[in-house]
Amino acid sequence: MSKKTLLGLSLLGFSCLLQAQSQEDLKDYFEGKQVIVKIDMPGDKSGIDLRLDDARVIDFSEVGRRTKRYGVSIRRGDEVMITLVKVNKKNIEFQLGGGGYGTAGDPVSTPSVSTYVPKSEREKRLEDDVRNEKDPRQKKRLQDQLDDLRREREREEARLKAEAAQAEILAEAQERNLRRTSGSRFNLWFADRVPAEALTPGAVNAALADYVDFNTEDSRGRDQDKYHSSVDPGASRTFVLRKGVTEQEVNRAYGQPISRNLEQLKTFSLVTATYATEDGELLAHFVEGVLVKYSMSSK
Repeated sequence: MSKKTLLGLSLLGFSCLLQAQSQEDLKDYFEGKQVIVKIDMPGDKSGIDLRLDDARVIDFSEVGRRTKRYGVSIRRGDEVMITLVKVNKKNIEFQLGGGGYGTAGDPVSTPSVSTYVPKSEREKRLEDDVRNEKDPRQKKRLQDQLDDLRREREREEARLKAEAAQAEILAEAQERNLRRTSGSRFNLWFADRVPAEALTPGAVNAALADYVDFNTEDSRGRDQDKYHSSVDPGASRTFVLRKGVTEQEVNRAYGQPISRNLEQLKTFSLVTATYATEDGELLAHFVEGVLVKYSMSSK
């Protein structure tokens, strides 16, 4: 092996060691600290991309698409912990409150429930018997038995489809709740690779200065006033009434119901609740705490 090759490998090893040390320095400096976020962040591990080598650092239309698709997990003015700083080849991950839904351990698929009910052996035999029977009266009797079995199978399929729909609604509600509480992240992207000068606390602070307030200890009260002065402390966040939201979300948006009836059915609980609105009343039906049907009536 030539001296030139040895020198190249030595420099490469030193460069990797420097990056590892710099990452550890960033982790030691940032992780565990509280910051105040200046921008709504999507509830997904994709987070918000900052392309520091571009004239347009943030593509806000992409932020909007992610927010619309995944909802908001960290809102402007929220105080949140820095949970992980990770240096990759071309980017630095700056994770807040868990880094966003979709990281290791998060469920990312809707449970699969089979709704197919196969024909029983008796139904198959009756189909053959009906086909081969010549006597009209006997043929009708066999056909009636076959129809009964088919209806029974169809009822079972309908029941399984209802259970599958319920499971899907519950899974969507669970995912939505997890997205709201799993944090988000900033991804600091560079064109070719993360430069050595970017691997310092000062450089990361400067890159995120427009989107993160790091001075929470000295200015917590002032910042909370700045971000929330126009918001009623008791007011709920933006809420859209739709199937799949939870009963707790509806309660936060409309207040406690003026009437609430709990019915325990065979495999799930059904809650029927009535809420007072500005224009009339909202009648809501919840299955296992998830809204499945609602109607509005005016005064």
